[in-house]
Amino acid sequence: MPTWPLQSQCDSFYGNPRGTNGQENPVWKLQNIVNIVPPFRMLYGGAPVRSVRIHRKCADDLRMILAEIWERCGHDQTKADACGITDYGGSYEFRLMRGRSSLSMHSYGCAIDFDVDRNGHHAAKHFFQPGDVVVSTFEAHGWVWGGRWAGTSVDAMHFQAARVG
Repeated sequence: MPTWPLQSQCDSFYGNPRGTNGQENPVWKLQNIVNIVPPFRMLYGGAPVRSVRIHRKCADDLRMILAEIWERCGHDQTKADACGITDYGGSYEFRLMRGRSSLSMHSYGCAIDFDVDRNGHHAAKHFFQPGDVVVSTFEAHGWVWGGRWAGTSVDAMHFQAARVG
């Protein structure tokens, strides 16, 4: 299992995704963002997802995580749907953190969101729970789950390959 960097170390670990005028760096994106194919059917806003864009340093680990979840669901699409992993909410997207001036972990391609409708940003109640198949599998790989963040920072849809602290 890789040791993921602290959020403050993402520029040195993942590279700097910033280009000119506050935009994404297209050369960095071409060199670092790859597509992985999930082992089960995923949907984004009701449309099929062919692949997930993620940083190349996270790609193999994310493939393993999704394969382990698929295995734990018995390769049953209905069970995968029920655990919330097939409702894809996004991964790589160059943007700032909500309400902040620093880059989102999505800008580095080291974050992914699932089941947005049942895991609303800042929502006190959410579908994903500690120990469930999705949370436990990501956490076993050292990914940070936003559902453990306190108060108004909670973001239960969010998983990232960057430590907080």
